[in-house]
Amino acid sequence: MVIMDTDHHGVACGRSGGRWLGFGSLCFLLALLNSANHGVAGNAAPPTPSGGFSLPIVSNHDTAGGLGQFDANLTSIGPHIAPVGWPLYGVLVGVGSGQTRHFYKLGLDLVGDLTWMQCQPCVPEPRRRRRRTQQGRRQPHLRCAHTTDGFVGLNHGVLAGALSLSRHPTSFLRQLTARGLADSRFSYCLFPGQSHPGARHGFLRFGRDIPRHEHMRSTSLLFTGPGYGQSSTYYIRIVGISFNRKKLNGVKMAMFRRDLQTRRGGSVVDPGTPLTRLVRAAYDVVEAEVAADMHKQGARRSTVPVQGYHLCFVSWDHVRFPSLTFDLHEEATRLFIKPELLFVRVNQHLCFAVVPDEEMTVLGAAQQGF
Repeated sequence: MVIMDTDHHGVACGRSGGRWLGFGSLCFLLALLNSANHGVAGNAAPPTPSGGFSLPIVSNHDTAGGLGQFDANLTSIGPHIAPVGWPLYGVLVGVGSGQTRHFYKLGLDLVGDLTWMQCQPCVPEPRRRRRRTQQGRRQPHLRCAHTTDGFVGLNHGVLAGALSLSRHPTSFLRQLTARGLADSRFSYCLFPGQSHPGARHGFLRFGRDIPRHEHMRSTSLLFTGPGYGQSSTYYIRIVGISFNRKKLNGVKMAMFRRDLQTRRGGSVVDPGTPLTRLVRAAYDVVEAEVAADMHKQGARRSTVPVQGYHLCFVSWDHVRFPSLTFDLHEEATRLFIKPELLFVRVNQHLCFAVVPDEEMTVLGAAQQGF
């Protein structure tokens, strides 16, 4: 479990029964406390007695036959994942009322500033429905795009738009703050896709009813200050990486540092990014460890490029798959990523679900699943 608190600039992390935070064993949780003075006022229903509301998060991929179906000493893997570049999850939202309600899947976006959807025509259609507003109130900033450049191709037609949860004044999160809903705290839990109809789906929860427990640890959020400006993105401070819980000496804290002059680099959390992306210098060290460990166990590295991935294997029978741990600024806080979230099957290949990035590090959706 991870709780982010923007008022106190902290992230609380925890795992029942230990000091390790497991993205793979616990829901990923963000609790964001934002002041309302930069929001946009709008007309809204009062909050529920519990102080919030939920939206379902649905998976766009399938993990039938995945690593998670075996026991803890996993030596085989057969996961299937959406093609590279696909958004792994979408937030299901209803637009309209009564019989005119339509449901859309929007991307969960912690980086972008606008909430919008592609629709033809817009819902509600401005030419056919009178716009009604309460006197003295302004409509929230939800826009409809009749044409988009690149979005449909990039998301393979899976999503109808984006739901912004950044700290920017125009984001959906900030608008909730301005309208007095749920104290602008939100949490989300991601469940990988399943093939059977009764599979659990994740949720996006707005509200103050966020669980806490004794094993929580905390780290800092980096929103303001030199190199960050007034960033609306959720930066964290990574200081190192452990492989099978052993620290990698070749991965240095400086690799994750944000450049104060160019405002590039750093590490962010974003479930809208399908795979975790490691800054190149750190990735090269991690890849070498993964490749050496797999080779030692008899796995054979593929010489055929697999689109979207950097390290793949064509033979992996009887291999015990490794884990990764992101060491955060505070010594006691670690983000543990279990083996079954680190590898995916792509046709006849097994690929490492972490890829290099030339600029920064992003903790992506594939490594945030339950």
